[in-house]
Amino acid sequence: MNNNNVTTSNMRLFAPDFIRVISFFMIVLFHYNVEIYYNYPGFLKLGELSYFGQTMGDVGISMFIIISGLSLVISTKDNNDYVLFLKKRVLAIFPSFWISYLIVAALMLIIKGSFVGDGHYWKFILSIIGLDGFFLYRMQNYYLVGEWYTGYMIITYLFFPVLYEALKKMPVIAWGVVSAIFFAVGLNYQKLFSVYINCNPLMRLPDFLFGMSYAYFILKNKKNRLYAMLAGMLALAIAVPARESIMPQLYMLIFGVSLFSIAVYLIEFLGSIDWLRNITSYFAKHAFVAFLFHHQILYFVMSKIGGRISSGIESLCVFLFILFSSVVMAILTEPLVRILTKKMRAILLPSVSTSSR
Repeated sequence: MNNNNVTTSNMRLFAPDFIRVISFFMIVLFHYNVEIYYNYPGFLKLGELSYFGQTMGDVGISMFIIISGLSLVISTKDNNDYVLFLKKRVLAIFPSFWISYLIVAALMLIIKGSFVGDGHYWKFILSIIGLDGFFLYRMQNYYLVGEWYTGYMIITYLFFPVLYEALKKMPVIAWGVVSAIFFAVGLNYQKLFSVYINCNPLMRLPDFLFGMSYAYFILKNKKNRLYAMLAGMLALAIAVPARESIMPQLYMLIFGVSLFSIAVYLIEFLGSIDWLRNITSYFAKHAFVAFLFHHQILYFVMSKIGGRISSGIESLCVFLFILFSSVVMAILTEPLVRILTKKMRAILLPSVSTSSR
């Protein structure tokens, strides 16, 4: 397959998949180190919480957001059916989210004999629609999996059809509007919102739009990918030393898009290695569900270990066990997700389900 062309809606390029897997690794490592930093100060962290002024978690989430925008452009192509787009997003997110939630809820009841929440059962609505983690900043609810990112992703997907049409027909205006929103909201944030600024979908629109732009204008041509990499290297060379004088969210944006542009170009040649490409594709397919599980697995493992980590090797083993367990849970969950997805597809996309038989 020629990597210089975006040809099919189900195409999964190696470099974005590889970055998705590495980003998942970075997010789990960051949460592991944060848990140690705040709750287990006697443990040895694996590396630092941040590098060059950016936490590993923020970088990993930036990569996830960029890849999300890129993947949507590849899968959507020129289909302008907004309703069909939303139905496909429902199928891509909610079966995995609901099954993961139910599994964690069942295990929590079995192991702990208790559940989360504050007795206001109407808040289960937030869990059903995937926004429980996003609204934790405002209220206690029945959140179990997905953190704020799942809710952010659902909200951002609502913007995609409008952004995509604007990007195709008037890209300069699209970027101008998104940039204006980014700076207007960012510079007046405390007056406008109480949600943590890095979790606000409006503040992450540039990351998302960059992923879309990369897929639409850059990914098709190797020379464009080279130019993007060089621009990314230049941007980092300027921004990193000057980061103290740059708006934090702008620096995070520059850091994320630059690192992505560099990584895509430098690692795409590895896609010629069949076994590596196959393994990467397999793990990338399970990254979202593993992400849903990892925080609860982290909490459980750390609570059982207590204060018994005394060396870097032990700390590394604990981290790898959490990482491994998250992926295993995702793999074991896949058959249930597939069944629910099939049943939901028959309802939401009956013509597609019938034609595929």
